[in-house]
Amino acid sequence: MPRWHSAMIEASTIPCSMHGRDNEAWSQADLEFHTAIINASGNWVFRQFATAIRAALLASFRLTNRASQSHDYAIARHQDVLDAIRMRRPDAARFAMEQLIGTARMELSDALRAAQLKDGPK
Repeated sequence: MPRWHSAMIEASTIPCSMHGRDNEAWSQADLEFHTAIINASGNWVFRQFATAIRAALLASFRLTNRASQSHDYAIARHQDVLDAIRMRRPDAARFAMEQLIGTARMELSDALRAAQLKDGPK
C-alpha cells in the first residue's frame, strides 16, 4: 500500500479521538476512517460500493456511535486496525476490523431493541 494511503487512514483516526462524545463529528470521522481503508484497499468493487452507500454507512455510524457503551473501546479498536495496516499485517487488520464491526453490530442491535421497547408494539 502506498504511504499516502496509510497517511490518509492515520489522519482520519485523529478526529475520532478528538471529538469525544460529539456524535455527529465522531460519525463523520468514522465514515472517513472506513472510507480511507476501502480506498486504500485498491479494490475497485469495494470503492464503488462505498461510494454508493456512504449515506447508509453514515446513518449506521450515527446509530452505533450514539448507542456505544464504550467510546474509548471503539477508539482503541480503530487504532488496532490502523496499527495492523501500518505494520502490513492483513490477518491482524482483518481480525481487528471484525472485532470493531462485531461490537458495533451488538450495540446497534441493542439500540434498535431498546427503541422498539420504548415505542411499544405497533
